[in-house]
Amino acid sequence: MCLLTPLESGRLQGLFLGLPLRQEVQFVMLKMDFSRRQFVTRTLAGAASAAFWVPHAQQSCASPTSKKPRRVLIDTDAKNEIDDQFAIVQALIAPELKVEAITAAGYHDRQVGAQRSFDEVERILRLTNLTESIPVALGSSIPMEDKKTPRPTDAAELIIERALADDPEPLYVLGLGQFTNLASALLIEPKIKDRVVFACIDGDYRLGQTPAWGIGCYNWKMDVSAAQAIFESDVRYIHMPAPSVSDQMYIGREVIAKRLAGRGPIYDFLVSLWNEGRFKDLPGKILWDMALVHVMIDPSHGKRITVPAPVINDDGSTRDNPTNLRQVDVYASIDADEIYDRFWKAMASHSF
Repeated sequence: MCLLTPLESGRLQGLFLGLPLRQEVQFVMLKMDFSRRQFVTRTLAGAASAAFWVPHAQQSCASPTSKKPRRVLIDTDAKNEIDDQFAIVQALIAPELKVEAITAAGYHDRQVGAQRSFDEVERILRLTNLTESIPVALGSSIPMEDKKTPRPTDAAELIIERALADDPEPLYVLGLGQFTNLASALLIEPKIKDRVVFACIDGDYRLGQTPAWGIGCYNWKMDVSAAQAIFESDVRYIHMPAPSVSDQMYIGREVIAKRLAGRGPIYDFLVSLWNEGRFKDLPGKILWDMALVHVMIDPSHGKRITVPAPVINDDGSTRDNPTNLRQVDVYASIDADEIYDRFWKAMASHSF
């Protein structure tokens, strides 16, 4: 979930509908540091899972279409912005994924942020006729007190429940918002580390630069303690950087309207989001979270590397730690054209 950044408000040039994405939307990338989300006032444990998780260099880049759908749980701050709603629908229509549950995360509204996200998720499930099929749980609007003290919630319990389900495949927990619910689940029940893969978005990483890791721009800042708890653990972890890498997911308003309008209630809902509040005058938007969801669908549409985890300081800033034995997987690049093309095709072949 992301708020408008200077990148998105850069001058737009030429929305050529009906052409490949990079011809549909061209925009000026402002060469400046910017926040991913700015706001004014946002088993079988052991052999089975170990066999599934192999170093990325050994993994096949083939699409998992012919395999058993990947088990996923989505943790989302769905009412913070509009990219989460797209990412949730993207996951629901992907035959490569099995969405087992959705949990509601907080954001800068510390009073009722998680509740608003919960309500938004329920709205999406009503529009997709999946209310009875996918459980939803309320998470914490409040960040962790420190990196060792969890926030017990229904969301944390649901993550634990699905992680420990009688299934030989690991559960991929996709963190689209602040990391509170994921870190809390791990702290409450440490044995889930052998049954899950945490995959989160936020915090920068720029391959070939020194330092490579950069400060978290929204999700990390919303709960630095939770980010520290995850990065200092040995849970398996996949990282989608922001603002770099996922900023390739820019798309124009007219493209969305052309592709989605009139295709059904859920797609009309996604179009309507562009006419609400601060989004109504935007000619285009970065749908950040779709990048993370898509690399769960098809990892071949990005370059994934394994690197030492950074040190996350108490203020959310980072420090590269080349000798760190804690290794994490990071996406150094993505192919936005392929991601959107797969989304359009999935829409065409799926009905709710």
